[in-house]
Amino acid sequence: MPCSRTLKKTESYHFNRPLNGFTVLGPEAGLVLVAGSSEVRELADKELAARYCAELELLPQEYLRQALESTEHLRLLPANGSNDVVIYRDLEGEERALLIDSKRHLLQRVEHIGHWKTKGDRLEWVNFSDYEEHGGVQIPREILSHSEGFSTQSGSAQTLRVIDIGGPIGIEQFTLPPSHKDAFPDFSHGKIGFKVHEVLPSHDLGEGVFIIDLADCDSRSMLLEFNDYSVIVEGGDNSQIADRVLDTAEQLCPGKPVRYLATSHHHPLYTGGIRSYVDRGVTILTTKGNVEYLHDLISRPYRIQPDAWQISKREPVIEVIDGLRVIEDETQRLELHEFDSSTHTDEYVLTYVPSLKLGFLGDLLSSRKGEGASRAGGRTRAVYELIQDLGLDIQQFSQTWYLETGKMLFPFSEVEQAVLEAKAAKESKGQ
Repeated sequence: MPCSRTLKKTESYHFNRPLNGFTVLGPEAGLVLVAGSSEVRELADKELAARYCAELELLPQEYLRQALESTEHLRLLPANGSNDVVIYRDLEGEERALLIDSKRHLLQRVEHIGHWKTKGDRLEWVNFSDYEEHGGVQIPREILSHSEGFSTQSGSAQTLRVIDIGGPIGIEQFTLPPSHKDAFPDFSHGKIGFKVHEVLPSHDLGEGVFIIDLADCDSRSMLLEFNDYSVIVEGGDNSQIADRVLDTAEQLCPGKPVRYLATSHHHPLYTGGIRSYVDRGVTILTTKGNVEYLHDLISRPYRIQPDAWQISKREPVIEVIDGLRVIEDETQRLELHEFDSSTHTDEYVLTYVPSLKLGFLGDLLSSRKGEGASRAGGRTRAVYELIQDLGLDIQQFSQTWYLETGKMLFPFSEVEQAVLEAKAAKESKGQ
């Protein structure tokens, strides 16, 4: 059901630059601007209600309210030290454990265990402490939490410095920034739920190079055929899709088992399926800063929805791309160029296939169907300058993401034109 109250939150993060966002939720609709994004997203119906509850979870009262509204699922577990333990199901049907002080009857900790296809079983938690009474209501001043994001895991420590219960709220506080009043872009997410081991669509580029479509995560992988083995670049975002990539490779290159998986960077679209590759004995190629993270990703428990690695627990083989890694034989050559100027992640790898004069990149370049290359931002300029510095004879690119709206192949000239136009515009302004 839609929420019956109104809530507004503004947020600001400071990394290499300030990132600002906001959330406005009303009875029938809501708007969210994620910090660092330029697009406002509209919420409604069940998603609106879930987001409203999530925003209120800064306070213990929201968890207690959810538990009271889930009486058919409430369970009392044996005490944990000085805490009573109550279990209930949240809006998504997943269970949460509430640890309540046996003497003061104040909520001390909330735990939630679930499973993600990209990261395995995870534990998220919130700790409440330093309670004070305000207007007859007990409010914790210190809140510690750990949460799992799609491509991150993070902890936060929050202190409530000003607490005002029942204060007046004027309608002017819910005014949206003018630049976002009419911004309601359509949002779509890749669908989940497919048959494991179903062969994926592919495109033969010639010279033993194939592009494999991963529709369920809106991206692409690349397969290269060598004399007696094959190599995959970008592994897919979960074990199921990775199994399908591997089975597709077996069909396209029979008798040439996958020897290496190369990844451009650590984000889930490219590393989330890594466990399937390790289970089949594939060597992982990555940059130095990602090794520890990949070991963690591989070893996470998948007890709720076991994959093949959960059973085999095969020891991973991870090799570091240090500057340049070349894989070649008499039939094929693949170059993996490490660089640190992508402006997207601290470490990145450009894939270059000399036989096709092809560059293969995820997330750095974008050329939409029916259009030319996007305006040359920092990522595009970083790629262009790298190619110039390395002297690579790249004539065409294939972008991994997006699959549905992005071109599979587009010429280097599009990128060069976008960069030169951006440079000319900057010079004309005297910058």
